[in-house]
Amino acid sequence: MMTAPTAQPAADLSQLIFRSRVVQILAVETAVLYAILALFVDLHPFWVRLVLGFLATSAAVVALAVRGRVIPSHLPGRILIVSAMVCVSFVAYAISNSGIPVIIAFSILSLTMAATVLDTYRVGIVISGVGYLLALSVIVLRSANALSAVLVFLGLAVTSSFLLIRQRQFLEQARDAALNLAVTDSLTGLLNRRGMEIQVPLLDSVSRRTGQQLACILLDLDHFKAINDKFGHAVGDVVLQTTSRTIVTAMREADVAVRTGGEEFAVFCLVSGKADMVLLAERLRGCIAQQSSEPRVTASIGAAIGSGADEVAISELSARADKALYAAKQGGRNTIRAA
Repeated sequence: MMTAPTAQPAADLSQLIFRSRVVQILAVETAVLYAILALFVDLHPFWVRLVLGFLATSAAVVALAVRGRVIPSHLPGRILIVSAMVCVSFVAYAISNSGIPVIIAFSILSLTMAATVLDTYRVGIVISGVGYLLALSVIVLRSANALSAVLVFLGLAVTSSFLLIRQRQFLEQARDAALNLAVTDSLTGLLNRRGMEIQVPLLDSVSRRTGQQLACILLDLDHFKAINDKFGHAVGDVVLQTTSRTIVTAMREADVAVRTGGEEFAVFCLVSGKADMVLLAERLRGCIAQQSSEPRVTASIGAAIGSGADEVAISELSARADKALYAAKQGGRNTIRAA
């Protein structure tokens, strides 16, 4: 039963934009850090300076390349992080200065934190694990006071990783909640028109793959204004909520239920033909008429078969169903008309 969409296109776009900006910030940070080490720190042997200079230049090129762009893949960030980890680890093993490796180890920690934020949970944890092992090996093998450095490193690593993961979970939950509110009717919990524009094309693509037809069944509650006038809008809201639950119960697993506005609802569904569509419409009409809650309501229904490939197609299909709905209203209400 598809009553609430995942809003995947909007979610994916926000993730891509966030990922692209993290890659850019990480590249700038990497370029600045390694440029400072190459230019202002007395490092031996000399080839270490060349490696750091190459890393700084490469990171600067990446930062410029992703500026203002949306990166559709995790791969550039993974390559940047892992290559930087491995290169600076070898640098830490090679240099003669015993103080610099500790600084490099903590720079690797910053890369692991970026992986935690940037990548998927599973891959991010794997990359972070590799980074922790490289950093710890650098500290143990090259630090003058390995035990103290390891303790400080582990404390920062555990705390920062926990906080980043929790923050990421919170932000993702907040994002999903906001997206859900954007495509869901707050009163009934059904999709709103924006949600309809996301979900119906997906259902239409299923219809084309399976050889079924897409149907739009419009339902309008009869004499709903009289209910509001007699019992008040609070009771009218309860009627709408009850009717929404009835629609969800009566429709099938893959159907899409929408509150299109006021007392009007729509069910988009896959059918084998007009007879199948009318059969589902009759089930919806009968379930609404048999609701036990007071005040009792009935619904007039108009149905049509067509395309829902995009917003224009959905509008045309809805217009045909709406014309049939008008005929049902004119025909005495609590009836069904099919285009």
